[in-house]
Amino acid sequence: MKLPGPQQGRNGKWMCAVALLSLTSCIDNPTAPGRLRPLAPSPSVSVAGPLGTFTIPVASSNAPPTNGALAEQGTGIFLPDNSTVAITVSGAVHVQRIPGYLGDPNMDEESPLAGRDIFPAGVSGQLHVSLNVGSGTAGSDTTTEVWLVRVNTGFELRVSRTGAAGGMHCMDPPAGPPTCQCPSGPCSSFSVPSYVFTSDQVITVNRLDDDVTLSAAASTGAAGRSVTFTPTSAIPGSPMNWTWTPDSGSAQTVACSYGANPCVTNVYESGWMDVAYFFPPYNGTQLPTRHAKVHVTTVNCPTGDSTVDDPTNRSLLANLWQLSGADSTSLPIDGRREHGGYSFGTQNDPFQVSTFRISPADPRDTPCSNFNQPGAYGTLVPLLSAHVHPFSIGDSLPTTCIANYTPGDVIIYSYGYGGFSGADWNRMFDDQLPSMVMDRDSIYIASPPDSIRWIPNPNVPADSLPIPVGSWQPRVHALPRHYGNCTIL
Repeated sequence: MKLPGPQQGRNGKWMCAVALLSLTSCIDNPTAPGRLRPLAPSPSVSVAGPLGTFTIPVASSNAPPTNGALAEQGTGIFLPDNSTVAITVSGAVHVQRIPGYLGDPNMDEESPLAGRDIFPAGVSGQLHVSLNVGSGTAGSDTTTEVWLVRVNTGFELRVSRTGAAGGMHCMDPPAGPPTCQCPSGPCSSFSVPSYVFTSDQVITVNRLDDDVTLSAAASTGAAGRSVTFTPTSAIPGSPMNWTWTPDSGSAQTVACSYGANPCVTNVYESGWMDVAYFFPPYNGTQLPTRHAKVHVTTVNCPTGDSTVDDPTNRSLLANLWQLSGADSTSLPIDGRREHGGYSFGTQNDPFQVSTFRISPADPRDTPCSNFNQPGAYGTLVPLLSAHVHPFSIGDSLPTTCIANYTPGDVIIYSYGYGGFSGADWNRMFDDQLPSMVMDRDSIYIASPPDSIRWIPNPNVPADSLPIPVGSWQPRVHALPRHYGNCTIL
């Protein structure tokens, strides 16, 4: 933006509008501590990969009292939040007779039992893999079992196994009173561990990248525009049902028909488009259907700038402008006040503006300065600061905006540093947040500068002024509030 030259006061003093505005406009508590800037959303990358393996312990025999059972224990494999995992159990538990024991062991000599039963046991709300070792028919169990699990809240995978009771068996030679008959004669019967277990049984867990994203071309714009919704996923699949839900009121927007890819429809109100996405089987097991949704917004006088067109940001600016008194016909110009606030996201969706907060008025606020503070925001994530300059370019500022005022001094409101004063840039640097400023003519949007440099204040020798340093010009742009028949806010 072109910066104006110095403006001459009536008493002949030369003063720089830019310099004085840097001092007086939007003080915003320049000594406030810095806050972390939310990181930009990371590009979508594959999250597929191994989560871990665990060898399932096996007792040496089915000796009482456990009969060879494995008590529930952790595997050290943690299933992450919001993930789909494939749990594979492979290998076999071999059951053999102990030499010297006679009679029917009620079990085949070798039975592959890996993955006999894999199911949620429901203990403490956790998921468990339970592997049964018990009576059965040889070959009736598979040696590899795959189970797909959708995990909403992460937890550690746990494992357990049932045992196999030995029962009453005959022993030759007898070691006690004869109670049963052996081929050689009377024998003794005992409840004994008649089986030996050996194992090579392993659980392997892999995370699948079945996340689905839904994008919307022209996500913000005028009502009635055509919007294209496109689902994508690392695993090939196909969309099924499309569902449109308006933010409020009844829906005029019509969702696409079953299987449309992409979905192209006219959007008449703000709302959410949801798609149910179908995947083919994974290793013979059906993957769960996933959903993805995206929000689209309708606004009056759309600018194509996602920050300015965001309804929450617009509401914030509209409220700040009303509070400033800039449109009041009865309020004197020195009765106007700068006001500021912040837009916030949530921890669950930290990059989607969800609410705003107006900073409390401060007794030190003036028509050219305010002490903008986000306050204690708890679980909210500050995304953007905003404030208003209640003037139009070329307005003469009230005397309360002039440092060391001498009767006859005049200072003209100008663009400053791209619509922001030096103090605005300094606060932006402290916050490490993007910022918006609105005056009567334009809305200005900027991201923080590389650094701040302090220069002497020609009007207040004991003071200094902050100015942005580095390539700040490409980081700021402006949009007119009035164009054609449209007025933004």
